[in-house]
Amino acid sequence: MATLSKEMVSSYLGEMTNVLDRAITLEAKGEKKHKGLDNNSMIYFIKAWTKISIGARDRSYRRSSSAFLDSVGSTNARVLTKKYQNLSYPENAQRLSNAYSESLDRQDSTLDGGFFQDADDAMMAFFVNYWRQIVGQKDEKDFAQKVKDWTSKSPDQVLNDKTIFKMDQ
Repeated sequence: MATLSKEMVSSYLGEMTNVLDRAITLEAKGEKKHKGLDNNSMIYFIKAWTKISIGARDRSYRRSSSAFLDSVGSTNARVLTKKYQNLSYPENAQRLSNAYSESLDRQDSTLDGGFFQDADDAMMAFFVNYWRQIVGQKDEKDFAQKVKDWTSKSPDQVLNDKTIFKMDQ
């Protein structure tokens, strides 16, 4: 059973997809001083998606750090990579998150239906792809530690975190 209302999940999704839109735009511009997708922005997306997911599903819906720091040879990484191999990971995450958000606007929709699963798969592919890009770089350990710290939080701590979304601050 969902732990947040459909309206709250929809609001969180709207805020997250707006940030993702800006990050994709900055990434496309390629400006060195205004990075679109870096460790800090990816940690934000992991936190935001985790809160949305727990809110849309239930308190038992959470992932360990290994889901975000997936190795290239794992089953999950292979499935996600194969499913989204011809798409831009950030843009696909954006597209499917927007579709999920739009589905919530329909009166007969559910929080945890097929649109959620598609968006969840795309977000996880987005996270795994980013991890693969930074493995071996200087920020790898810092990013991994931040993910481990975040995923060690309880679902209640995630839901009560007021630093993720501006609307909660």
